[in-house]
Parts: sequence; C-alpha cells; structure tokens
Amino acid sequence: MNVSRTSDGRLRERRKKARKTGLIISLITLLLFFVLLLYLLWLPAVRIQTVEASGPNAEEAAQTARESISGTYLYVLPRNSIFFFPKERVRKTVLAAHPQISALSVSRKSFTSIQLSGTSRASSFVWCGVHIDAAFPDGQCFEADAEGLVFKEAGISTTTSVLSTGSDTPATSGDLRIYSPLDREIGEGQSPIGARVTRAESIPNALRFVKAIRGFGIPVSSLSLRVDEADLWLSSPTRITYVLGREEEAAQLAASVIPTLTLTDGSIEYLDLRFKGKAYVKRYGE
Repeated sequence: MNVSRTSDGRLRERRKKARKTGLIISLITLLLFFVLLLYLLWLPAVRIQTVEASGPNAEEAAQTARESISGTYLYVLPRNSIFFFPKERVRKTVLAAHPQISALSVSRKSFTSIQLSGTSRASSFVWCGVHIDAAFPDGQCFEADAEGLVFKEAGISTTTSVLSTGSDTPATSGDLRIYSPLDREIGEGQSPIGARVTRAESIPNALRFVKAIRGFGIPVSSLSLRVDEADLWLSSPTRITYVLGREEEAAQLAASVIPTLTLTDGSIEYLDLRFKGKAYVKRYGE
C-alpha cells in the first residue's frame, strides 16, 4: 500500500512538472512569435513609404496624411504599417485640414504606398463679410459651398467690379457678393476658412430672387442677409429689402412696382418689399 501511494505521488509530480514545462515552452514560443511579428511589422517592406494624392491640394493633402500616420500605437506598433495604418483618421484629418476637399478616398496601392483621391468642393456663392458695411479686412472675399462652409479665397474682392445685367446673368459666386454672419467669431488676423455662413439654407431661394430682380435690368451686385430679412444692393447706393422665405411674393410685388421706378440713378435710398401687397419707396433727401 505504501509503495502504491508513493508511486502515485511521483506520477503526479512528473505530470505537474510536465505541465509546467509545457506551459513555459508555450509562453516562450508565444513570446518568440510576438517578437517575430513585431520584427516583421517594423520591416520597411510593409511600412508606408509613399503617399500619393490626386485632386485639389494634392501635395498638401499628402503631407497631412504622412503626418497623421507618423508615430506608433502604444510605443509598440508602427502607425504607418500597411496592415494597421489609421485609414479613417487619415481621411478625417485631411478633410479637416483642407476644406477645399469635399470627399476623400484612401486606399492601399502596394505594401509601401497608399493613394488619396480627393474631390473638389463646389462653390455656391462668394462670402465677403458679416455685413456690407463690415466687409472682411482688405476687401477679401471667400468661396462657400451650398451648406455655407467657407473653404477658400475667391478670385474677387469687395473692390472688384462685377457684372450688372439682366435675366441671362446667373446669380452665382462669380458675380454676386454675399454678406452674412458666421457661426463663430473671427478674430483679427484670423481666416474665416472652415467657418460656416449662417442662414445658408436661405441663400438658394435668395439667389433666385436676385435673378428675378436682375431680369428687370436691375444691376444687383451684393446680397446681405440678416436675421430673417435680406437686402439686395445695387451698383448705385440703393437697396431692395424683403423677408427671407417670401421670395415669390416679393418678386410679384417687385414686378408691379419696378417698371414705374428708376433705381439706377442713385436717387432712391431703398425699395421696401417686406409688406404684403404694399411697396414703400424712400428717396434720398426725403
């Protein structure tokens, strides 16, 4: 009996030792595998060496992407590994840094390169300041998209002459300056690029109203938006005021009044179309 118990104890000890040895070997194998994996991931052959870009601001976008994949994850994994590079982070970082790009695709081109393909943001209008009497410094104007995002400097300023024609001239960013508050304060020396124009949703209808007024041969050069009203400024110091959202009603009222007025000689201060069925005219000196 004693011999049997001694044999069982030795067998259990051998099994315990074998399990312990197997566990150590497994841990060492796992550690070696992890070290080998790290070694392979740090090889230049599987790390992004080249960032190619096409579309607007291609070189700048590529540089931004390179910066966004520099560094490591937890000081262990390289962020520019072709297997683990932060694709969504690259896309968001580039779009935030370059508002001229409206959409961006990021794809692997090889084991050492990725490709960025950007789409230009479409300009819907030109923003020149908060109010016509408070234009942006140095007369700068900026292009904005349909959602009101200011994304780059425009090719015109508040001192650039604009077209003044009739119905065939569209009211677009090329020949109409728009004034409206932004969604944030712009400090002195700061750029408005990246900010949004308030009441941007009202601008498409306002542009159609501008086109209707131009159809009467009235040279509208600027559009100024306030809380719920808008002013159309002519090349002369004359404005036409109406309520935003009531473009159709204001256009009908304008059609009945404008043929009886001379709005281009500078004698009229404003034409007020804010009231239903009634138009009010104020002449300079009255």
